Amino acid sequence: MDAVRLLFDKHTKKNELSAVVERVESLGYHDEPTLIYSEGSPRENADSLNLLTAEGLRDARLLDNAPAMRLRLVTPLKLMQEGRTMRHFSFSPFIRTLIRRASSLASYYCDDGIPADYRWLTSLSEAVRVSKCTIRWVEWGGSQGGGKLAGLAGEAILTSMPEEFIPFLLLGELFNVGKGAPFGLGRFTVAAEEP
Repeated sequence: MDAVRLLFDKHTKKNELSAVVERVESLGYHDEPTLIYSEGSPRENADSLNLLTAEGLRDARLLDNAPAMRLRLVTPLKLMQEGRTMRHFSFSPFIRTLIRRASSLASYYCDDGIPADYRWLTSLSEAVRVSKCTIRWVEWGGSQGGGKLAGLAGEAILTSMPEEFIPFLLLGELFNVGKGAPFGLGRFTVAAEEP
């Protein structure tokens, strides 16, 4: 909490507060909020912080036995392949980029990286089938003084999904994938698809 307070501490020229932290909540597996800090509260509840795990996400979502999954690209997704932007969706580059992002974040922020056989996972990705795909290249903006927001958006049904990819997909829902992921691009959701 001290780090959050320091972030918003007096940063303006007149030594005025640029922002005030009124409330901090931690969300659980089903988006249930837990109060961590409230401006009028006498104490912080840092012990109540929800720490999510891949196993917990998997147990909470129950996607393991789903015959099919719906992948929905919520914000534009930009994937690079051989130095070029991909303008058509393919599952294999998508999951490889997602695994690379999860691995990078784990090695940077955790004690250990993700122990996985990446070549084997890459070979597994070729078996996933994409159907009913409405994912298309979209472009927004580009007016005077503004940049163009572009990427892949839409939905697809994924079948023959190996269970090894489920934790990566569930984690990816939380931290996005592709270029601009830290800024909100590449946000996606997955859900079990009823036959």
